[in-house]
Amino acid sequence: MASIGKVQTQQAEEVTTEVQGHRYITLENFYNEFNDTDDAYKYEWNDGVVEKSPSMNQFQSLINNVLLRLFFQTKMAQEGSVFNIETDMRTSQFQLRRPDLAIYSAKQKANFSKENTEIAQWVGEVISPSDKSSHIHTKLVEYFRAGVKCVWHIFPELQQVYVYTAIDKVTICQGKTVCEAIPVSDEFRISAKDLFADLN
Repeated sequence: MASIGKVQTQQAEEVTTEVQGHRYITLENFYNEFNDTDDAYKYEWNDGVVEKSPSMNQFQSLINNVLLRLFFQTKMAQEGSVFNIETDMRTSQFQLRRPDLAIYSAKQKANFSKENTEIAQWVGEVISPSDKSSHIHTKLVEYFRAGVKCVWHIFPELQQVYVYTAIDKVTICQGKTVCEAIPVSDEFRISAKDLFADLN
């Protein structure tokens, strides 16, 4: 008898295949099919199409731990802001994303609802070698159009961070170069060397 996890994985793959074959899936059906999958993948909804990408693995989660410790040292954390991992975010009426990492203000936290309409101020995406560059940049444009103020593209294998404050404004951080989250926070900052220290 197949395990529940294997059955869920099989169902998810079948639905994804059908969607890629131009079968439209509603947001409601997306929630029903892809909210509780247990197959090491992250699923997002893009205008009726299900997009599948790897979830963070244990190696990549070391980055999350470093940033989480940094976050709790900031004033925004003390004032009630939240640091979320792969949480639903409606970037438009046609898209539902699950950023790897996201920071919301205390005011936004007070407005959290099942509609997931609050847009994170800061987003961090841990980029895997299998991620397609076109998909990465499409989501970057989408984030800024939705109202995200700062996006970090984190490349563990390269030990680099691309810090975007606009679609066309990027700073590449490596070694001692400091990654900043302005205008979201002037305290949430760390050198690339320190960010990736646990990976070495």
